[in-house]
Amino acid sequence: MLRDRQAVERKAERDAHAQRLKFVSFALAKASLVREVEAVQMTAAARPFKQPDGPAPLPHRFYNAAAPPDLASNQIEQQHGSVANANAPRALSRSARMKRDMAEWKRRNPGQYLGQKL
Repeated sequence: MLRDRQAVERKAERDAHAQRLKFVSFALAKASLVREVEAVQMTAAARPFKQPDGPAPLPHRFYNAAAPPDLASNQIEQQHGSVANANAPRALSRSARMKRDMAEWKRRNPGQYLGQKL
């Protein structure tokens, strides 16, 4: 009952919408053209960006930079000048570090790890 009534209402709305799409009047076309022209004029009349008076001072221009070039080159020279330690232990892989850290955590927190895995 309700489904039938809603189906009839949907069909009526579809038909009305189809009629509105078929029918194009002079006023509707004119209103559409006016909207398009106004949209173009709005973008053309947008205020341009204000040009700065001069270049920004260096601290403000490079505020987020990592390091000045001369400091970076000094660090690289220091690394090249140092001798590699052949006796240093090899860096652990990510999985080995995770196992080491988990073992350390278990040692510090006895009885809290119940063996759950994600």
